[in-house]
Amino acid sequence: METMMDQKNYPPAALAWLVWGLGAAFYFSGFYHRVAPAVMTDQLMTDFRIGAAGLGNFTAFYFYSYFLMQVPTGILADHWGPRKLLAAGSFVAACGTLLFASASSIIPANLGRLLIGGAAGVGYVALLTLVSRWFPPRFFATVSGLTLFCGVGGAVAAGAPLRFLIERFGWRPVMFVVAAVLLLIGAAIWRIVSDDPSQRGYRSFAPPDSETVISTKTLLAGLMTVLGYKNVWR
Repeated sequence: METMMDQKNYPPAALAWLVWGLGAAFYFSGFYHRVAPAVMTDQLMTDFRIGAAGLGNFTAFYFYSYFLMQVPTGILADHWGPRKLLAAGSFVAACGTLLFASASSIIPANLGRLLIGGAAGVGYVALLTLVSRWFPPRFFATVSGLTLFCGVGGAVAAGAPLRFLIERFGWRPVMFVVAAVLLLIGAAIWRIVSDDPSQRGYRSFAPPDSETVISTKTLLAGLMTVLGYKNVWR
């Protein structure tokens, strides 16, 4: 059984929640961007001179890159660490938002949407990696649920609240502000978040490293083997 001294070596709850909160803010923005086009359809169709099909294609670009990032995200989280991944995701999402907000035609808007989706795709896995290290194992399910709650909150914020802001200020100024907020989130993550409490002199809640180390090459080879089974696609 752990002694009281051992318990004191774990990171303080306030710091753990701050680390989680910054990652959750980025995760919130991912859901926000996912839903946002639904409340600005008229403006987008008018400004980019597109029809319903073009709007649907624009919306889908988010999901193309989001889907493609799911497998590499885990590998990147293991090799780069969640801090770099979340900070990079915030900065890339900010660039995509700026590109979208300043676009004069649908092509750069689609590219911006593609960048946003790919950036948002790293959020959940990277954030749960932080949770596994900064929080006791018995709280993992609780904090994971709160993480999903924040994500859905982003989708809710992209509904009536976003519609109100767009009607008052226009969609481009609102998106420029969102880009600025993402830059601030990325800077805060880079400055404050650590991959593991041990980097700040605390004990980590992560389980001890396994003696078996799987290389990226071996992992990718195994993935390709699984994808090669016909039953996977049935």
